[in-house]
Formats: sequence, C-alpha cells, structure tokens
Amino acid sequence: MTTQTHPHPTPPEAVRLLRETAVSKRYNLTLPFLRNARWRGDGPPFCKINSMVYYRPEDVDAWIQSNMVASTTEAAHRKRM
Repeated sequence: MTTQTHPHPTPPEAVRLLRETAVSKRYNLTLPFLRNARWRGDGPPFCKINSMVYYRPEDVDAWIQSNMVASTTEAAHRKRM
C-alpha cells in the first residue's frame, strides 16, 4: 500500500483572500470608494500581488466594525479628528 503525498499541502489555516470586486459586491461598497479609501489610507487593510488587490474578509469586517457610530454627531466628530 502506497501513501499518496501532495506536492503542495494546504496549510491548516490557509489565508482566504477576496479580490476588490468581490469585496465591492459582498459589502455593497463601490469600487471607486474602495480605491479612494486605499489611496487615502483610511480603508480596510489590503495586499497587492502584482497588480491585483486583495482583502481578507476578517479585515474588512473589523474595519466596518471600527467605523460604527451611534449618531451623526459622533460621525462628524470622528471626521474632524
């Protein structure tokens, strides 16, 4: 009996990445918004491989959670900071 090995085993916790188009659809964010947020540096963390932009879903979720506010007053105060 022979044991079959895979040349490239999958790590136990493989990183799942979403392309910017998938993030746009999944989170209802426009591509221009995501691109401007990357340029400004206030969007979710991303990685760039060659010319492709990728996001980890947990990073986008955390970014959205960190931007939650209770009122428009709080939102305006955050913008001034």
